[in-house]
Amino acid sequence: MQTAHAHSGRWAIQGGRGSFHHLAAMQLGLRGEEDLIPCSDFYSLAHLVGTEDEVQGVMAIENSVAGSLLRNYELLRTFPLRIAAEIYLRIEQHLLVNPGSSLEALREVHSHPMALAQCGIFLRKHKHIKLVETEDTAMSAEALAANPKPERAVIASKLAASLFGLETCRSHIEDHRQNYTRFLLLQKGEMHGHAAKASLALLLPHQPGALQRVLEAAATVSLNLTKIQSVPLVGNPWHYRFYIDVERVDGLDEQWLLALFHAHCEEIEVLGIYAPGEIFEEN
Repeated sequence: MQTAHAHSGRWAIQGGRGSFHHLAAMQLGLRGEEDLIPCSDFYSLAHLVGTEDEVQGVMAIENSVAGSLLRNYELLRTFPLRIAAEIYLRIEQHLLVNPGSSLEALREVHSHPMALAQCGIFLRKHKHIKLVETEDTAMSAEALAANPKPERAVIASKLAASLFGLETCRSHIEDHRQNYTRFLLLQKGEMHGHAAKASLALLLPHQPGALQRVLEAAATVSLNLTKIQSVPLVGNPWHYRFYIDVERVDGLDEQWLLALFHAHCEEIEVLGIYAPGEIFEEN
């Protein structure tokens, strides 16, 4: 899928080739691996997009099982970045091995801690397999392909298996089939004009009824509040910034949103205006 707001140029992702960020980038418009820029962490990704021309980024923001990635919300404001699009990707985990290996031969499984946690039911059934935490699912797959070991497996995507020539020993070993991660397409520059969904960051007065007044303002104009997330303010204990997502059938634009909420906020930023995302599956 080529989104209306993806531009030509390079794509920064967290993790390596074959990661779920890579898969999300492909769905958002990445055409070739030569345009991919793997980043070791989310800060590096956000910094690259915020400082380099012709670089856009794909960053996970929340998971339907594990919840929100709070630090990533703050990265949107730090650089600053705007949200140009979103997608929801179903996270499908697979046990990958070198060709010819088998489940019975395995003694270790390597993967990112989150991937290992998402496959706990399957792994507890095979207690003879030692769990080894690594930096990234796809990098684990690449390492196994470069240094074949019949006693070792990795947990990663089918894209990683295809890229690195690994076999799928067991498919869909995740605990929850309804496990989705929301990914944002991030760019720098001016906001796009008019779309059905928007993300905002609000700093509210520390007084009774402050959040209620924001919600009432949204209700009066038929805004559908699809997400609200509080993030602690560093250096100001027990004070929070609120990140909200809203949708409106008639569409939204930046100035209209600022006018709607301005009177109720100490600070307000529109982080992006974009079309509501689609759901994708790897298969």
